[in-house]
Amino acid sequence: MHLLLAPPAAKARTGGAVYNRRVAAILEPEGFLRYRIADSADIPRAIGEAAGGTAGAGAGAGAGDAAVAGTGDAGGGSGVESLILDGLYLDDPGFPAVFERISGVQVGLLLHFMPSIIDAAARELEDAVIGGSSYFVVPSRYAAAELERRGVDPDRIGVVKPGVDEQKLARPTPELFDTGTPRLLTVANFSSVKELDWLIGPLEQVADVEWRWEILGDTKTDPESYTRFRRRLAGSAIVDRVQVHGSVAEEEVQQILQRGTIFLLPTRFETYGVALAEALASGVPIVTNRVGGVDEVVRHGEVGYLLERGDEAAWAQSIRSLLEDSDLLGAFRGNARFYRLELPTWKITARRLENFLRRVTGAG
Repeated sequence: MHLLLAPPAAKARTGGAVYNRRVAAILEPEGFLRYRIADSADIPRAIGEAAGGTAGAGAGAGAGDAAVAGTGDAGGGSGVESLILDGLYLDDPGFPAVFERISGVQVGLLLHFMPSIIDAAARELEDAVIGGSSYFVVPSRYAAAELERRGVDPDRIGVVKPGVDEQKLARPTPELFDTGTPRLLTVANFSSVKELDWLIGPLEQVADVEWRWEILGDTKTDPESYTRFRRRLAGSAIVDRVQVHGSVAEEEVQQILQRGTIFLLPTRFETYGVALAEALASGVPIVTNRVGGVDEVVRHGEVGYLLERGDEAAWAQSIRSLLEDSDLLGAFRGNARFYRLELPTWKITARRLENFLRRVTGAG
């Protein structure tokens, strides 16, 4: 059995958290994988519990090692054959000390995001953990290439792209939005990475066109970013045209996406872009930045626009062109109907993960 662990931050609705939950929902009932939430200090206990051990909540180095070392035959063959750690642990300064104490089990990293790509200060911690890991699961070729640049053997890297709902791919996309106000949609938690406050500038430049901007995302993940957004919006002429829904259920997100006109994501960085894939699967044209691995999801000039980060004029022009040219908007939506069929379903993603883990660990 393979044990996937993630810190409490994975309870939020992020692309990585959705990935974890969806693959676990498929592989856990089969006994292949188990998914648990545990903070860094509780990793030894989580391993022990999964293996049928008895490590307590306050287990120190010795107890944690004992729990891991005895996993092979625990529980009548239900022991932990490999440990998959979510890359969110890299945000915890206390994680390396816990990581160093793990023994007796193959350890892999599931890297939805690599902090050092946008924060050089995180590189030393990140490299130490990467150097001590046996294998890596990443959501894009971009992330795989980054690991290879750091000397990781390509055979130890599994590119397992996030999936989309099978029902969404089978559902016909409406020909065009209705005659109501065009809906500009963003699905993202407020954070310094998503830079939602920056998008107010380009939208002010198209204030003469009718539209409404709706944001679906947690306002509590990074309160400072949300406060900055509210302050800038309060002094803007578009304040009455913006609606923040806050954190909403996955089912509601899908329903709202189906009625969207354009999907906007002014992100600073994306390893892949689960929200972008969801928009594409819903047939919604996309405007986003050309960063990270987003070009593995969005085909520039065919289903949307990939723009240089910080270029307000290009953003404003791209949004305006889609709002004012119904033929262009219709063409992008038609292309999305075709290209979305290249996206894997969550079932395919889960099987690709399973196949990689079997190969790289030699364990079932």
